[in-house]
Order: sequence, then structure tokens, then C-alpha cells
Amino acid sequence: MFATNPDRCRIVNVLHGIHFREEVGEDIATTLVVWLNNHRDTLTGGRTYHGGLRKFEPRELEAILVPPLHELDARRVK
Repeated sequence: MFATNPDRCRIVNVLHGIHFREEVGEDIATTLVVWLNNHRDTLTGGRTYHGGLRKFEPRELEAILVPPLHELDARRVK
């Protein structure tokens, strides 16, 4: 599951963070999280652990293709 971190808590051992190369609004970041969660069954890569936990390593996340962020906001995550 993907989630936002509005309080900017430190990310420790078991979590990875997505950092944008360009400044994006909170609404677009939230929309991206919703899109990733809605499409997580079709995302390639990652490992599935006992109990169904699916973990993506940073390089695997870099390889995931998502729609352009300005289009994600316009479509409101279909």
C-alpha cells in the first residue's frame, strides 16, 4: 500500500519514500498515491512476502510508468 506523509515523519527501515524531482502540490501527490493503490495489482516488479505484503525496492519504483502528473490531476485517478 502506498501512503502520503503530510507530517514529514522520518522514514525508517521498512518504508521507502517517493521524492519528486520537481515541486508538486499536495493534491497531485495524493492523487498519485491513489492511482498507485488503484493499480498495484498490475504494477510490475516487487516481491511478495508471506501474508501478501508486496515490497518494491527503490530501483523497482523508478521503473514504474505512471501517467504524467498533470494528467493524473485532470483525470482524478481512474
